[in-house]
Amino acid sequence: MFKFIKVITIFSLITILYVDIAHCKKPTETIQASINKVIESLKSPEYKNSATHDKVRSQIEGYVRNTFDFNEFSIRTVGKRWASFTKDQQIKFNDAFSELLLATYLDKIKGFNGEKVFYVNEIFSRSGLRVEVNTNLNLIDGRNIPITYRMLLKNNIWVVYDVIIENISLIKNYRSQFQDLLLKEQPDVLINRI
Repeated sequence: MFKFIKVITIFSLITILYVDIAHCKKPTETIQASINKVIESLKSPEYKNSATHDKVRSQIEGYVRNTFDFNEFSIRTVGKRWASFTKDQQIKFNDAFSELLLATYLDKIKGFNGEKVFYVNEIFSRSGLRVEVNTNLNLIDGRNIPITYRMLLKNNIWVVYDVIIENISLIKNYRSQFQDLLLKEQPDVLINRI
């Protein structure tokens, strides 16, 4: 009888989990909505106007923050050393790293010139809780840049935790740089450098 109840309980939990997943926005829809909002903002006259530029840039930051989980970026970038950071260091690192990623992202997109984004496919993990959304950025000169957004499901919302541009993962790229420094220095040194 105990085994039967245990099986029913596990089945119920799995069913609830997949019902929740079915009701949330799909990963590609999440990325597409965010990118569309950013592109619309970049095309707006307010973005080009120096008097309203900062306001529109703040809106773009908001769209990015709603889609990207910078805390997850931080944890995965630091890797095993994350647990050795104090809570205060984790918060400071997360704040500094998210600002670095935002600045890098906003610098890349400020030169937007009508490029097109094509959504290729979604590749789900076995559990269905992680996914890679593959896209192609079609440049004006005809070149295609493959960009993959790695996402996970958190609180019924798909969030980005890594971006792979032309087969280079942001997390792996920063992790290799940060690990070298963390082998020699304390977390505060890394935080100050960021």
